[in-house]
Amino acid sequence: MKRYVFFCMFFFCVLSSQAQRNDVGVVFAEESYNFGLINESGGLVTHDFEFTNSGTSPIVLKSVRASCGCTTPNYPKAPIAPGVTNKISVTYNPQGRPGVFSKSITVVIGGDANKQTTYVLKISGEVIREKYPVKIGSLSLERERLSFKEIKKGAILVDSIGVYNSSEEPFLVSFPNCPKYLSIKIIPQRPLEGQRTNYLYPTQTGIMKITYNSKKSEQWGNHVDTLSVALNGKIVKTGIDTKLFVFAFLKENFDNLTAEQRLKAPIAELEKLNVSLGAVKKGTGKKVAMTLKNVGISPLKIRYVDSMCDFVKVTYDKNVIDQGKSVILNIELLPFELPEIHFQKRIELVTNDPSVPKQYITLEWDVVK
Repeated sequence: MKRYVFFCMFFFCVLSSQAQRNDVGVVFAEESYNFGLINESGGLVTHDFEFTNSGTSPIVLKSVRASCGCTTPNYPKAPIAPGVTNKISVTYNPQGRPGVFSKSITVVIGGDANKQTTYVLKISGEVIREKYPVKIGSLSLERERLSFKEIKKGAILVDSIGVYNSSEEPFLVSFPNCPKYLSIKIIPQRPLEGQRTNYLYPTQTGIMKITYNSKKSEQWGNHVDTLSVALNGKIVKTGIDTKLFVFAFLKENFDNLTAEQRLKAPIAELEKLNVSLGAVKKGTGKKVAMTLKNVGISPLKIRYVDSMCDFVKVTYDKNVIDQGKSVILNIELLPFELPEIHFQKRIELVTNDPSVPKQYITLEWDVVK
């Protein structure tokens, strides 16, 4: 008897679930699709999920949302009449995403009498990583980003990226806007007799050797160089995807300071570390000033100030402060349309003070109507 009752309850739940699921009268031909194996550099892949309005009144796709930015749905915006078949096209971008993937697309469909049903479509597959997935014209690279992470001023660091000539013609690789502190050289793995510097021949592989000479750089802190690539003197111009990016974080080098130099070092003293702007009317700005003083002996140098957001700006009229002198840091909240909430942001101050080279100013305010 118990088994009979359980079976009836289970059967009722299934029927109830199906009735709720189909209350707008939509039938999908399939709700999941596996792309199988796809190449990382093979470009976008798309699958169409077909569905039919099997009800008696028009339906509308109220919302179609993907679980991540690598998946893009395209769907009809107009009402769909009874008996009509349509589709939701789902596109996946495999670039830079090797390995197994599974993504979902949440679809909310509305019908008459405020009926609404939510469907979850799924795509899956496996992206096969290629050795040279990045394409800049006919030049193929292992990756388009190179990060040197921390570089202490005065250091010279070297790194490399694997490259490949995927064309049928030899070409010279050059970088027209390369800064003086970067030097880039193409070194073929199996050089041919008489092969010229920075040339790659058809199907030839090699490495792109990148040298970062921080002695020649005037940059501090986080910095990125976006380099154009030229093949046989012609710049490859097909968007940001055809650039080479070199990241670095440049910091002061205090390793070789003597005890006497440390005693005579500059000392950065901020007037305060916490600043409150109080209530700020929505869409308006506000300014506040504070003092940075050198209470040490040697000149204090401001290396950089980073507000870490677009709507806070910090200005000052000099970056070298002599002993006993000071500079005014002008902190300005720009008139952005910010939400009516409490904000707390940090401003990073980096100097040549060896005791505390990095300090933070906390800025707080409340956006009100």
